[in-house]
Amino acid sequence: MGVDGFEADFINLQRYFNVQNSVAYLKTEMWIETEKKVIFEIGSDDGVKVWVNSKIIHQNNQERGHEQGQDKAEVKLNTGWNTLMMKINQGTGGWGASLAISDLEQELITGLKYR
Repeated sequence: MGVDGFEADFINLQRYFNVQNSVAYLKTEMWIETEKKVIFEIGSDDGVKVWVNSKIIHQNNQERGHEQGQDKAEVKLNTGWNTLMMKINQGTGGWGASLAISDLEQELITGLKYR
């Protein structure tokens, strides 16, 4: 368990909001030293929509259980701070999301910062 009870690989929204037929928005900022194309490996329970710097870069609206990396999207991160927002739909049952970021060769990116 990480800070504020978040699991390291999954934000469990059901734990915090015990509701059905709802949506939640998750937002953060990421800093990278130089512009770079990356791969977002996205997992969600249920549907998901992802924006980077106010542009939709991925959407998949379906009822499903979570698996890390269910969806993949190639994304260009700009030099400096980039805004990331995810919309996670909830039907019934589990509810949450995860996101892993790698370079185009699926290697770890060093120097990413978050706030």
